[in-house]
Amino acid sequence: MIVAPIRRALLPALLIAGGCAGRGPRPRSPTPEPDSGSELPEYVDRTEVHSDTGTVVHEWTEYRNGKGPPQRHGKEVERWPDGSKRAERVFAFGSPAGHSREWYEDGTLRLDILFAGPDVATVMRFYHPNGRISAEGEGCDSVRTGPWTFYYENGRVSKQGEYAASLRTGEWTLWFPSGGLKSRGAFDHDKRVGTWRHWPESPPTFESDDPQ
Repeated sequence: MIVAPIRRALLPALLIAGGCAGRGPRPRSPTPEPDSGSELPEYVDRTEVHSDTGTVVHEWTEYRNGKGPPQRHGKEVERWPDGSKRAERVFAFGSPAGHSREWYEDGTLRLDILFAGPDVATVMRFYHPNGRISAEGEGCDSVRTGPWTFYYENGRVSKQGEYAASLRTGEWTLWFPSGGLKSRGAFDHDKRVGTWRHWPESPPTFESDDPQ
């Protein structure tokens, strides 16, 4: 890959006046003023070019103020070698913000996550290559929480349970692709605990056949 930076120095007056209006809104910097003797704040547009096709496959912007490492800021786009979109994300001074989406090479959506803050639960969805949902549940800035459901490519549920801080917790149930029960038991901090029940794949056992 060939990486090409494009620098754009930003004076404080431009930051206040919105001098980057042509690139869309940007969250304001929490530290827009440089220390005495340090570099002026600047946004550096960067790109990566595919070495064989010459196609731009990665575009992003870095915020630099001379006080620390560069921070990704604004929209980031990744592309497949043919130029089709592979991923699109948004950053606010190094932290993910807004929608994060990824696509398979044929253009089918792979995932859709909304970053709305560490204390705001939003729906997260993942998709199989055939376009059907593979998993869905809530997360706080991609940290899984609460009930989640996973699906086979045929659309049937493969497993259900809850997360706490992205670790499986409480009772989980697993099914075979045919829809019959596979196993059921508990997790504690992502580890199986206690006694787990298991059912044969054939003949299938359904919820109505399972005395609880």
